[in-house]
Order: sequence, then C-alpha cells, then structure tokens
Amino acid sequence: MSDPQATDGAPEQPRPATSAPASARPRRRAGAGLWLLLVLALAAVAVLGWRELERYRDQRGEFADWHRATASMERSIGSLQQGLDATGRTQRALAQRLDDAGATNKLLREELLAVSERSALLEDSIARLSEQRLRGEVLLKLNEAEFLLLMGAERLSLFGDVDGATQAYRLADATLASIDDLLAATLRETLAQELAALDAVPADGARRARAGLDAVAAMLQELPDSVAARRAVAPAGAGSRLGDLLAQVVTVRRVATGPDATDTDAIVDPAVRAAERTALSLDLAVARAAADRRDDLALNAALMRAQARIERLYDADDDRVGRVLQGLAVVAALELSPPVPALGATLRELRGVRAARSALPAAPQHEPES
Repeated sequence: MSDPQATDGAPEQPRPATSAPASARPRRRAGAGLWLLLVLALAAVAVLGWRELERYRDQRGEFADWHRATASMERSIGSLQQGLDATGRTQRALAQRLDDAGATNKLLREELLAVSERSALLEDSIARLSEQRLRGEVLLKLNEAEFLLLMGAERLSLFGDVDGATQAYRLADATLASIDDLLAATLRETLAQELAALDAVPADGARRARAGLDAVAAMLQELPDSVAARRAVAPAGAGSRLGDLLAQVVTVRRVATGPDATDTDAIVDPAVRAAERTALSLDLAVARAAADRRDDLALNAALMRAQARIERLYDADDDRVGRVLQGLAVVAALELSPPVPALGATLRELRGVRAARSALPAAPQHEPES
C-alpha cells in the first residue's frame, strides 16, 4: 500500500486497462494496513515472548544456582551440626575427665599431705640420730686426742724424746682440727703454745750421739796400728808349744820412754789386741745404750774407756785416729737431756671438755606417731 501523497511530483504510472472500482481501493489498503499492524504486533509479541523466555531461562538458571547454593548450605549446616554434636560429646567427655582428674588430685593431695607428715617425722628421727652420732664422734675424737697428748707427755717425761712428743702433739692437733666445734678451737690454741715450746727445744742430743758413735765405729776399721805393735818382735820360743802357752798367760808390752813417753802402754800381743778391739766395740755399744737412756754419766765413762783403748791400740799421731778421738770428744760434749718444757695444759683442758660432753643429757626419744 502506498501513500497517494508520496507520488506527488513523480511521473504518473500508466494505468491498467482493467482497473478495480475506486471504492474497492481504500478497503484493500485498509486490510493491508491491518495485516501490517497484525504482523508488527505479532513481531512485538514474539520479541516480548523471546525476552520473557530469556528472562525465564536466566531466572531458572539463577534458581538452579540458588537451589544448589541452598543445598550446599544445607549440607554445610548438617556438617556443622554434626561437628557441634561431636564437640558437645567431646566437651562432655572432657568435663567427665576433669571431674575424674579433680577427684584424683584431691586424693593425691591427701596422700601428699600424709607423705609430708611422714617426711617430717623421718627428718626429726634422722636429726636425732645425726645429733647422737655427731655427739659420739666428737667424744671419740676427743678420746683419741687425749691419748695422743698423754703418750707425747709420757715419752717426754720418761725418755726425754722431744721428737716423739712433738709428733704425738701434731697428730693430736690434726685430730682436734677435724672436730667441728668451738671448744676444739680453744684446745688447739693451747696446743699451739705447747707445740711452739717443743719446737724451741734444741736438737735431740741422744740422736746426735748415736750418729757420732756409729761414725766412730765405721772409722775404726781404717785406723792404723800403733808404732809399738808394728815394731814388735815375736818373743823367744814363738812357734813352739811352750811359747804358745806362755803367750796365753803373759802379755808383752813395749813401755814408751823418752821425752814423748805417756802413761799409756802400747799393746803388741795379737791376742790381747783382739780382745781390746772387742772390748772397744763393747764400750761403744754401752755408750750407744747410755745415749738411748740419756745417761750422761754412763756415756762419759764408756767414752773414756773407749778413748783409752783407742790410744793403746792405734797410732795416736795419725790424722784418722785424731779425727776418731775428736768425734768421741764431740759426743761427750753433747747434752743428752736438754731442759724440756712442762706439758699438760692441753691435756687437762681436754679432759675437762670431755667430762663436760659426757655429762650432757641424751637426746629425748620420741615415740613414732601412728
């Protein structure tokens, strides 16, 4: 259908020979317009239907996604519910265990209190036993120190043994040092004074005398015989039986004469010289015994006899004999019994302490609690 006005100014189309009547043309145009409108309406409806279909599809997809999300959330909620149920069960189990642990702790606390009480009782018992042991140990060490002090004092008073007394007093000091007590410190102060007094005593003369006599005895083997003995001639009849018999009863001596003569006769007979050497050894042994006894008189007498025999037996002009005689003179000049200090102050003080400790009451015995 064409608008009549659209043809204005355009070349006129030839008309068919057979054309419809003029009244039928508007109807035909109106019907075509209606059909056109109907087609447009249908197209619009189709477009709208398509859009609605697309929207429905989109909504359906969103609904499906929402349904899936809802299902997933339901499953998550179910899982959470199961977890909550498990957590609740675990919590109830833990609560039960806490109750059991509380009961156990209460029981353990009661047992610990009982053990603490028993430990306190045991500590008291051990303390009492330790006190008694310490008391007995102190008394034992005091007795040992008393014995050492007594032994040192007796050796000093009986034998004049300064070294032995000093050693005994030092042992007593070591024993007192091992006692953890104030009274032991006081005893050690007194003992230190007595030790200082013993240290101030001169060297032991008896020991020096024994050493000097041993040196003299060792030198006797090297001394030369006297000149008279070396010049002696065998008496007439020597080698015969009569000469041997006379030699047993007669001693042949050469009497020194002249300006160098002395009152000592040289012994030239071999048998007599042997007897004199034996007597000299006995004199030296007697001198050693006198030195051990600290007997000055006996020592000097034995030394004088030994000196006389040495002068008769050996050559007095020889230097070795002179050294031997000088050694005897040194021994004779020694002081066997030097003045010793008076001991006993520590011993008396210790006996007082020991008596006081022995008089202490014994520790009370407690009956064990049931």
